[in-house]
Amino acid sequence: NTQGYNDFIQQFKVPIKLNLINVCLEGEKTKTDIINAIENTKNSDAILIIRGGGQTTDISLSFDCLELFKSIKNSKIPVLTSIGHYKDSNDQLLITRVSDMDFPTPSTAASEMSKYILNPLIEKKIQQILRFQKIIKNRLNQLNSSFNRYNYTLLNKFNEDFSRSEEHTSELQ
Repeated sequence: NTQGYNDFIQQFKVPIKLNLINVCLEGEKTKTDIINAIENTKNSDAILIIRGGGQTTDISLSFDCLELFKSIKNSKIPVLTSIGHYKDSNDQLLITRVSDMDFPTPSTAASEMSKYILNPLIEKKIQQILRFQKIIKNRLNQLNSSFNRYNYTLLNKFNEDFSRSEEHTSELQ
């Protein structure tokens, strides 16, 4: 229940299941918790390490360590980082350079990930709509053609009947 996590959740607009693994975000236990989380994560598309801002040196002591870097690089699942606030973006942590992708803030991570996930879904829906429009257009064209043929047939029939009626009337006179 950290501010970074809350910011991410408020901005993440994709209705998918997120697996949350709580880890220590500062101190000696951070490295071990994150390594265990990375190594024990299965059947996921990505691993996202989120932390709000704070003193860059304190964060660096917790997150910038060789064992954690090795775990990130050895992970079969892409590891994304989002550590800090915009004001911290010039204070690059080494972990953000080692990860597969880095976002400057948890809110940015949520927004960009939402776009990445939703854009293909939106494109797929657009293609479905275009296909449906084409089907409807073709069907309307077929119906219009049928209607025109029917009208033509009726008009011819009417003209024939009318001509016969005129002939009959003239014969009677």
